[in-house]
Amino acid sequence: MSDPDWRERHSRHLLIPGMDGQRQQQLMNSSVGIFGRSPMAEPLLDTLARGGIGHLGIATDEALESAAAWLEQVQRRIHSGNHHTHLHPAASIRDRDALESWAEPWDWVVDTSGSKETSRILGHFCLERGKFFQSCRMDHGYGWVLSIPPTPRPTPVCPATMPDPGVESQTLPPPLDHLLPPLIAFTAAGEILSRMTRLLRNDDIFLLRIDAKKGHYCRVQPTADPACIRCAAQETLAPTLIQPGNSASRSGEAFIDITGEACPMTFVRVKLKLEPLPAGTLLKVRLSGTEAVTNVPLSLRHAGHEVVSLAQCEGVYELLVKKCDTKLREE
Repeated sequence: MSDPDWRERHSRHLLIPGMDGQRQQQLMNSSVGIFGRSPMAEPLLDTLARGGIGHLGIATDEALESAAAWLEQVQRRIHSGNHHTHLHPAASIRDRDALESWAEPWDWVVDTSGSKETSRILGHFCLERGKFFQSCRMDHGYGWVLSIPPTPRPTPVCPATMPDPGVESQTLPPPLDHLLPPLIAFTAAGEILSRMTRLLRNDDIFLLRIDAKKGHYCRVQPTADPACIRCAAQETLAPTLIQPGNSASRSGEAFIDITGEACPMTFVRVKLKLEPLPAGTLLKVRLSGTEAVTNVPLSLRHAGHEVVSLAQCEGVYELLVKKCDTKLREE
């Protein structure tokens, strides 16, 4: 970006090895939606704005009247840290349909509400749409960050997985009780920024436990939830999206095979295939390789198209994307 004010604001970021103007612009084009009015939400929003994320969504299940003052406070804090960042507030989101509609535009969705049911809804929605998902919470006197990147196969981890039940509860004395929420937020923000800029590559699903009292953190093995109906449905249905040895697409779908291409030509080929198609058309993309599976869905969402599903069978990945009218989005 040539805006002198923008370059001045991000001049220190551009000094980081590998963090050139193109990567910083990529952050400005990215979006993160954060659900829940919790002690972690405000420092997380502030850190992401200062890191250069261009669009931040914040939503709660409270009535707009009761959340209005807090949303205004968050807006002022974000603007003071980076006035190039746009905040998109929402409130009174209380059911599954409303949660999924709110989560649809964001590249990365974070749940800080501490509600198991909310994490289940948002997490599974993100898995189905090929989005990043995080769940941040405080429990037993510890901080927890569950991170799930887009995965081409059914994950054995439930997005609503509870913190380690074997941990012994502890009470944090002052000032540690006030330091834990921002510590959780900084950890979550670092994960988001490093993955979005691809300065650090980590394709693992992990559950991080932060112990402020002892001054350390460790990784805990995340688990599945046998009682979760959506986990069971995902394991049953996802492999059927690809039929091994059958390269034909379903009726009414366009099809392209880019398994022989390397980035950045993977997205270029898909983009050229989409251009002549009418809005609303489904395009099935067959691709291979971790880099393509990560980059192509992310680039398609940035271009304004809808990633419907992503699945894997016998080493081949299949992406289903719906072409959207990008001109309407720009307007």
